[in-house]
Amino acid sequence: MLIVDAQIHLWNAGKPTTPWHRQIPAYTKADALSEMDAAGVDAAVLTPHTPWDPNANELAIEAARQHPDRFVILGNFPVDKPESRALVDTWKQRPGMLGLRFTFPPPQQSAWLTDGTVDWLWPAAERAGLPIALMAAGSSGARTSRACRARGASASRCSPRSCRGSRAATSSW
Repeated sequence: MLIVDAQIHLWNAGKPTTPWHRQIPAYTKADALSEMDAAGVDAAVLTPHTPWDPNANELAIEAARQHPDRFVILGNFPVDKPESRALVDTWKQRPGMLGLRFTFPPPQQSAWLTDGTVDWLWPAAERAGLPIALMAAGSSGARTSRACRARGASASRCSPRSCRGSRAATSSW
């Protein structure tokens, strides 16, 4: 049976800014591979956490480039910046990049799901075939439902099991 860790962060720019993550200055692909091997984990989904390390996407891409059988990526970009819109269509051309993952921490960013900031993303990701993983701490289900409706899905269809485009897979796994 294939065992996949669904979320690993790599960083090398100092200690994480959140206390519930390891308080070490770096966690590299070598660290991840060593711990994965020790635990019998075959592969992992890298979720770059750019607030800790602005170069986290690049670290993940390098890990996936060197170990395509072990790592894939749900990357991110500044969703509130107009220049980021041009990235969606070619996002999956980056090594290991399967989709997107965004966090919307309160107070400011959690409002983005209802104030129109991210409304452009849903149809763009749908056209590009990009699955999106969200962490919206402090957001209500109503906000998530509105986000799903903005991309054309009914609230009942917008779930990890039923929302079109939500499955990330790679033929090498």
